[in-house]
Amino acid sequence: AELVEGSHINQTVVVAEGKKPVDGSDGYYEFFFKTDINREPKILDDGSLDYQNIEWFEQVVKDQKLAYYHSATSGEEGCTVLGANIQPKPGMQLPVITGEGFRIDGDNKTYISNMTGLVEYTKGRLVVTNLMVLDEINSSMGNVVFDGSISVRGNVQTGSYVSCTGDLYVSGAVEGAVIDVDGEIIIKQGINASRKGSVKSKKSISARFIESANVRAEGSITVNYILNSIVQSRSNIKVMGRKGSIIGGVTYATKEIEVHQVGNDAFVKTLLKVGLDDEMVREQVRIEKQIKEIDKNLESLNLLFNQLNETFTGRERESNDTYVKIESAMFNKNKEKKELLEAKAAISKVINQTLLSKVVISGMAYENSIVEVNGKRWASKGVKDVTIKTSADSTVKVEAKW
Repeated sequence: AELVEGSHINQTVVVAEGKKPVDGSDGYYEFFFKTDINREPKILDDGSLDYQNIEWFEQVVKDQKLAYYHSATSGEEGCTVLGANIQPKPGMQLPVITGEGFRIDGDNKTYISNMTGLVEYTKGRLVVTNLMVLDEINSSMGNVVFDGSISVRGNVQTGSYVSCTGDLYVSGAVEGAVIDVDGEIIIKQGINASRKGSVKSKKSISARFIESANVRAEGSITVNYILNSIVQSRSNIKVMGRKGSIIGGVTYATKEIEVHQVGNDAFVKTLLKVGLDDEMVREQVRIEKQIKEIDKNLESLNLLFNQLNETFTGRERESNDTYVKIESAMFNKNKEKKELLEAKAAISKVINQTLLSKVVISGMAYENSIVEVNGKRWASKGVKDVTIKTSADSTVKVEAKW
């Protein structure tokens, strides 16, 4: 009536108003443990690595609540000025977390640990594995063999034997022990083996130092210095920091060795090797020989298999012991061949990568320091800042900043 009478001339008046819909919120997981554990040691100002304050893992106890899923919401409806409903956009639901070592509660939202152990959440997968925690490991304890990871608060002493399917964390030092693990090895105080025992990992090894030790990793090796040791990596070796040095012994990596100083002013013989090694060649030959033997076996089995197919009917073949055994043998041989072909492809890839292998020395390479790249040798006369690799004609190429 007021509008008709003209009492609101030149004024904005709301006659009818709609309502915007409120979109739903996406579902999300709330975790009750630290999911962003970084096992990489902190890099100090001098470039060396600080192993003292490294975060290793997150430990949980049996029946601990690990995560809770907050479901997506459907949102709130809106309407037009004429009262017609406007549907909101519902939130997106997340898939159920997969993994092992936990259970989902009856509400289908709460994730609970099945054991006391080590917890990790990576790429949408939640895994809780066994964790053995020991004060120390010594020879009187016998062989320490564990299906899971091991954390040692103190030292692993001379004469000890340690093997596990997970990772090994040592807060102290490793002495002359035999260590063979499937996972990573992280040693805060380093390795001083007095030329006894060995340390092996199917993944990577990280330690403050390596002295008088035999160390091997399928993955990378990271350390602050190496002294009079045999160190081997199927990947890279990084000796970190402006004082990072390799003195004495033999240090070998498939891809690259990065170090500040090689040798010392006493001219201790120090050998660095990168690229192809005899063991890789032998492994490749062994695999190819096994594949040929399997092919011969499969040829004979196929011949017998075809003969039986022609001789017996379907039902007769099913009850024939010879036929069943041949069929099973063929399946197993084909499976074995597939695994060997995968292994062959993997080692061929590594061998191809050796063409790019190099040694990078950012500081001094003292006299009696020797570098081998794919079997080609270079001997230092006392130079700084060099990169040694092979050139297109397979000869040693030395790139220097001086």
